[in-house]
Amino acid sequence: MGWHCCGLRFIRPTAVFLRLFEDQNVKITPEDARSGMGLMKKDHLRTILARPQVAEAWIAAHGKPASEDDIDTLFNNFVPLQISVLKEFENQFPDFWMWCRNCVTVI
Repeated sequence: MGWHCCGLRFIRPTAVFLRLFEDQNVKITPEDARSGMGLMKKDHLRTILARPQVAEAWIAAHGKPASEDDIDTLFNNFVPLQISVLKEFENQFPDFWMWCRNCVTVI
């Protein structure tokens, strides 16, 4: 299930992936974060990690390429982080849900 709300479907997941990798001391770009949009989350993570600049940044931060255990960790951290980022976004825009109510659909 995902949210589609004006630009929200691009803002929220991108922000979550940026923060997810930042928490691992790996800087990614919004383009990196969007590189796997539409894939299942673990495949999305693999796609991001396969990008040369991300793979290099991961090795620099962790001393080795990302493993399936690392992907599992990223995946397990994704949903709680997604909820946290959404709450931050909502706090920045108090009328967030009123603004979105006419265009939110479940995909």
